[in-house]
Amino acid sequence: MARPIIRISGGAYAGRQVRGGPAGTRSATARLRTSIFDRPDVRALADGRVLDLYAGAGLLGLEALSHGAAWVDFVERSRPACDVIRSNLAGLGAGERARVHCGTVERARARLTPPYDLCFADPPYLVDALPTLRALLSGGLLAGDGLLLWRHLRRQPGPECLGPLARCDVRRYGDGVLESYRAGGAP
Repeated sequence: MARPIIRISGGAYAGRQVRGGPAGTRSATARLRTSIFDRPDVRALADGRVLDLYAGAGLLGLEALSHGAAWVDFVERSRPACDVIRSNLAGLGAGERARVHCGTVERARARLTPPYDLCFADPPYLVDALPTLRALLSGGLLAGDGLLLWRHLRRQPGPECLGPLARCDVRRYGDGVLESYRAGGAP
C-alpha cells in the first residue's frame, strides 16, 4: 500500500513533501501542526532540543526541524514507521540533526539524552501513556522551562499535574485534545 504524501506546513522546509506513516499510524494533520507551531510558547522553544515520542511518521519532529530545532530524537516502536522517518530525514537533508530510536518509549528511555526543550507525545489513542510519561518526567526529561504537548482522546482528560509539570493549556482537535504541561503551569 502506498504511503500518503504530506507537505511540511511551515519553516525552512515549508511545502516540501514527505511520506506519511504506514497503516495503523495516525499522522498529525496539517491543521494541527500549523496550530502547534503558530503558538508563541512553542516558537520560543522550537530551536532547541526536541523529543518526538510515539512519533509515527515523525511529522511533529520534522516540523520542529523545519522550524530550526537544533536536534530531534524520534521514538517509535513500528519498524516500518522508523524506516519512513529515516527516509524523510534523508529526503530533507536533516539526518545530521536527528536520531531515530526504533523501539518502545519505555526501552528508548535509557538511550535518550535529556533535557529537552520541547516534547511531543502523540501515542495511539488506545495506549495508556500516562504511567510512561510520569516515569519519564520524574527523570528530568525536560529543561526547566521545557514544554510537553500530549495528544489524547477527548473523553479521557489528562491530570492537572503530570509529574513535576502543571497543565497550562488545553486545545481540542476533532476527537482528540492537545494538553500542554510545563513547570509551574506558566503559559
